[in-house]
Amino acid sequence: MGLMDLASELVHGAVRDSLGSTVTYARGLATVEITATMGVTKRDAIDQDGNVVLFEAVDFILPAEVLILSNEQVRPQLGDTITRRVAFDAGMQDIVHTVLEIPGSDAWRYVDAERRMLRVHTKVSRVEDVGT
Repeated sequence: MGLMDLASELVHGAVRDSLGSTVTYARGLATVEITATMGVTKRDAIDQDGNVVLFEAVDFILPAEVLILSNEQVRPQLGDTITRRVAFDAGMQDIVHTVLEIPGSDAWRYVDAERRMLRVHTKVSRVEDVGT
């Protein structure tokens, strides 16, 4: 491992440890809990009427090595979900995000040249109350 690889790994680990939260990644019935940080991707897109609209995706940034479903390392696919649990004064909610393609790009991309980190593009698909 070169010096730049080591520096990249240390920076990503420090950000994940200090700013990350536990989320559940799912494909069908297969799930895995991972620590991910969140980001946003904004792109201009053209709608069916020819108007320029702002497309905004909620991104989850996670280590590629932890995305293991049914004992197999995988890459994100359209329709996969990422669920994060959020506490509010009135209780808890699960916010479910669905993996989707963004205009002019795929549903995910590598963050770094070493292909250790993934940026997964999502949209909120539903919010579920889970009580207190």
